[in-house]
Amino acid sequence: MKVDIRDAQDLLVKAIRRREEASVANDYERLEKLRALEETPDDYLLKKTAWSLLFFSAPLAFLILPLVLGLVDKYLPAQTSQLLWFSAKSFMAVVLLSFLFSIYLTFKEKSSY
Repeated sequence: MKVDIRDAQDLLVKAIRRREEASVANDYERLEKLRALEETPDDYLLKKTAWSLLFFSAPLAFLILPLVLGLVDKYLPAQTSQLLWFSAKSFMAVVLLSFLFSIYLTFKEKSSY
């Protein structure tokens, strides 16, 4: 089964739009603004969402999580500590890959003009 990147991008954009609609379901003013933005290009919406997620996950992955693990590390068994550090480093790798993906989306959009 071969997955086309364009199909995956369309599926992700549809999920983002559904999540935005669900978050403003009872606020009619924001719902009207969202409907007005329905013509927002998919590439822009994907780029905006990627940078927004990165804005929150990067400080968590590279500042808060290592600080908390460093403080709690003394009180945990060695195997648990190693497992938590491996998980934290894996999360850091995912955040770094999403950062590279966000950069790619930003420069791809600028070169398409």
